[in-house]
Amino acid sequence: MCEFFLRKIFTRFIAQNGDLSSSILRSLENKKRTEIDSMSGRIVTMAKEKGIDVPFNETITNFLHDVESGNESIFMENLQNPCFTNLKIKWR
Repeated sequence: MCEFFLRKIFTRFIAQNGDLSSSILRSLENKKRTEIDSMSGRIVTMAKEKGIDVPFNETITNFLHDVESGNESIFMENLQNPCFTNLKIKWR
């Protein structure tokens, strides 16, 4: 069953000549709201309810809200943004 879906994905990828992008990127490029709240934003909300710290999800969610509002841009230079460079994640 899984092999069937993988074949389908690769067929679609080849048909589009590798021109695939995430739905969040397409939304940002088209100046539309993203689904970040229903994805990472929901994780942040649930984690806060449980008293769990999720710095990566919180940073991404806040950053994408800034991009949606026009306060940030979606260029590679943003990887040098202090909100990412100062991000410390404790791995288990």
